[in-house]
Order: sequence, then structure tokens, then C-alpha cells
Amino acid sequence: SACVCIAPKTDESYVQSAHEVFVGSVVSIRDEKSLGSKSWALVEMTDAVKGNPPRYLSLFTLVGRSCAFNVKPGTAYLFFVGEDRRLHQCAGSRPFSRGQDEQLLEKIREYAKQP
Repeated sequence: SACVCIAPKTDESYVQSAHEVFVGSVVSIRDEKSLGSKSWALVEMTDAVKGNPPRYLSLFTLVGRSCAFNVKPGTAYLFFVGEDRRLHQCAGSRPFSRGQDEQLLEKIREYAKQP
């Protein structure tokens, strides 16, 4: 079934509700084989915007759920994550392109500075 996010979100609200916001590249993916399993992504963080994400961190999504956010190795993303570091479509994470998305990153940095 299609993912339904509770409220239409703005970039500002994505930043406010995230525990950590950062740009990072997916190094590898590891899928758990169990029921209700998680797909883990090892991410190399390149630009911290909010919080103190480490240089390398593991994020996960719930396999087969409608709001799962699946990432690809070798691809950069702008990540918005909660304390549990779960990826889902309603949190604002999206692919990130160095040249094209610099203005977006500046805007996100401004939102992150707000108290």
C-alpha cells in the first residue's frame, strides 16, 4: 500500500523534528533475514547540519513497510533522522547532489540554527 504521511511537511519542520540532519553517502546495505526485518545502511557522514552524527553510522528501514525508505550504495542523501536512526519516507530524507543541492543545504543550515 502507498505511504501516507500524517501531515504535509516543510523542510523547516523536517529539521525541527529530526534529532540529526546530515549529508552522507551509503557505503553498504545489510538486510536482516528475519520476519519484520530491518535493512541496515552503513553511511559515511560528510556534512553535519544538526546534532553530532559520527563519521560512520548505521541507519535502518523496515523492509516491506509502505513507508520504508530504501537507499542505494554509492548514493549521497540528505538525511533527517530521529534518535532511533530509522529511515522512513515521512521524515524528509532525499537523494543529494553536490552541485545542484547546495542552495537547499544552505536553507537547511539556516533552519537548523533556529532555536
